[in-house]
Amino acid sequence: MSRAINLEAADQEAERRDLVSIPEDDWQVAMERYRILASLVGLPSRTAAHVKVVADELLVSVATVYRWLERVERFGSVSCLLRKRRFDAGVIRMPPSPSQSSIVICLLTMLSSLNLKDDASSRLQYWTACGAIDIPDR
Repeated sequence: MSRAINLEAADQEAERRDLVSIPEDDWQVAMERYRILASLVGLPSRTAAHVKVVADELLVSVATVYRWLERVERFGSVSCLLRKRRFDAGVIRMPPSPSQSSIVICLLTMLSSLNLKDDASSRLQYWTACGAIDIPDR
């Protein structure tokens, strides 16, 4: 039931899109999908082998072909094959990596807590530790 509701919502969104606003490349992709799928639409003796051939030609999974066929048979339009825009397009979903300066501060704090002497050996340990996490020494 939920799947049907999601398909209906997606198709309503596609219908609301102004056809003039669709980039030509996107429209051509949808037309090509429609052209290739047309051989399967309404085919009463459609087999998994038929669908597999079309999936291979379109370079998509068999499940995707079945989803597209469901849409085409239900709505009969090319626009139902347009790629949907993600609602989170352009949004960074991963937290930013720590900056090198925050890593250096953390490392300096850690090293200072070890009460290292200010000599060549201590500096060598420090720069070795910095090199291990790709922090430039200058």
